[in-house]
Amino acid sequence: MAPLTPEAAAASLSAEQKQNLHQVSDLLLQTYQTLVSMCYIPPSALILGPHTISPELLETYHTLNLDASIIYLYSILPYIDRKETDALEFFQKSTFFNPLSPREVAEGRDPRYLCPSPPGDFDAENGEYMYPWYTVLSNSQKYSSMLIYDARRHVVWMVDQFDGDSTDPAFGDWYNNDEKEDEEKSNWGSSEDSEWDGDDDNTNDDDNTNDSDSDSDSDYASSAGSSEFWSDSDSTSHSPLPSDQTSEISYDEGFEQVSAPTHWEYRESTLATLTNKNSLDAVLSRPAASALSEITTYYHTLKELPGQDSHSAWLSPSLLRSLYLQNGWPSTFNGTTFQTSRVRAHARSRAKYAAADPLREVECLEGWIAGAEHIIAQHNTDIASSQTPDAEWLARIALWKAEHNVRRNTHDLHDAKQKAETLCPGGVCQQETDLPLWELEQLRVETQSKREDATSATTAVPDDEDPRNTPEILDANRRRTQHMLSVYEAAFAASKADAERLCPGRTFADVTGIKGLGRRDTLTEIEVQKKLVTYYEGYIEEMREFAATVPREARKAVEEMEGEIEEGVKTLERCRGELVKHEKWLEEHGNTV
Repeated sequence: MAPLTPEAAAASLSAEQKQNLHQVSDLLLQTYQTLVSMCYIPPSALILGPHTISPELLETYHTLNLDASIIYLYSILPYIDRKETDALEFFQKSTFFNPLSPREVAEGRDPRYLCPSPPGDFDAENGEYMYPWYTVLSNSQKYSSMLIYDARRHVVWMVDQFDGDSTDPAFGDWYNNDEKEDEEKSNWGSSEDSEWDGDDDNTNDDDNTNDSDSDSDSDYASSAGSSEFWSDSDSTSHSPLPSDQTSEISYDEGFEQVSAPTHWEYRESTLATLTNKNSLDAVLSRPAASALSEITTYYHTLKELPGQDSHSAWLSPSLLRSLYLQNGWPSTFNGTTFQTSRVRAHARSRAKYAAADPLREVECLEGWIAGAEHIIAQHNTDIASSQTPDAEWLARIALWKAEHNVRRNTHDLHDAKQKAETLCPGGVCQQETDLPLWELEQLRVETQSKREDATSATTAVPDDEDPRNTPEILDANRRRTQHMLSVYEAAFAASKADAERLCPGRTFADVTGIKGLGRRDTLTEIEVQKKLVTYYEGYIEEMREFAATVPREARKAVEEMEGEIEEGVKTLERCRGELVKHEKWLEEHGNTV
């Protein structure tokens, strides 16, 4: 039997069925258009139907036994083009569904990853649950929600991937437990107590500001419980902005909840009557028009916010709501100022995190030293209970390494405490009057990174052997990186104007004692590599001295030490190579970042 085309599928449907399917498509489009208005996805990423379905994709639909209603829906359903945007997350931390992606369509036949069996059996205890006339409208992530549509009954489920329960706000308290935020000591960016009125937000572009750290740096800290040469530039996480910048917002309007039965009571009572424990019949659903139109309303009223996945760099809900409102959402929303504000707030949160690096370094080293007591005791127990030379000496090697790490961490802790007292006297890492300079420095680093991204995208050439480097994908990447650069340049200019106005005659290095955030300069890299070389030279010598005490009959222990020494020598050579490289660069180009 030949695969069913969208035209043939449409011919087999009633007028009411097609009307329902177009309603689903139109309502999903409204939600996507709202996300475009919120500056979460660019207009170029929103692809409208109808679509041309390739013969290969039709064959996939046929193989998956999709109903005519779903094939027709896929031909008209709007979707988000991933190559045009970095935005991935959709409603309730699910992800955007692309009906033209064979992989996503196939994965959508088991969106909860239950591996039902036997295939095609909807009555088995662990049976199939996605009938041919069902489809996902959003993909699930681990522990996220997802949207599933039943084309015969014209209803939508909002289903939790993990426990299979309903996450529909109409049946529960999804939005009633607003995020509780820790109070911050600084009111950075607040217009109430500070002259500086910087904007408050974050961005979904999570750059690592320490891109140039060499492999030898990570080698130095490769063993568990050992310290690193911490850099002032390390800043890979984000802390929330102060809660005192947040406006009070009410969310009571217009969302009537179903009171009886509760969604979990319904699920439990219904499952007791079903053979197939995977069946969606045990999950409360709603008419598609009601469910999908309210998703748009949830975004429009800021009950639902974009970019709230656990890995996202967007702000916490209360702060992000405040930022949207400050920029006129929804009636007079200024997307340009919103994006600039978002980038500036992102820089502030990263700078705030970076400022506390000295305190975290001390805390980390103290934790390693304290935890080593139990580890050392366990190794001594293993030595005492060992029955063979290998067992004894493998335990002695582990003990020797643990004691070495304690000595090393104790030495590093002394230096770390001195550094913390210098940079964070009394535990205070940022002075209120210096905050504009912190933001400006972080934006300098991030704007330079965006400039490099844009340059790289401009010079990239297609690769016929790499599907990720097609002309179409490279063109989209150029547009995306150029737009992001323009936003960052505008944010940097605004931040610089504030810093010059509020901190006249002062620089970041002058007030903080830190050369800069981001990548280390050449002289600093040389100093780091010299320390690494010195450390590994001494460590290898210590390992060789200890290895000489291991009896030859403990063969596994001998091999263990030989392997440790070999890895140490390799790392030492890498460090020496990095040192030579940076010294040569300094000679040819001078001290650069």
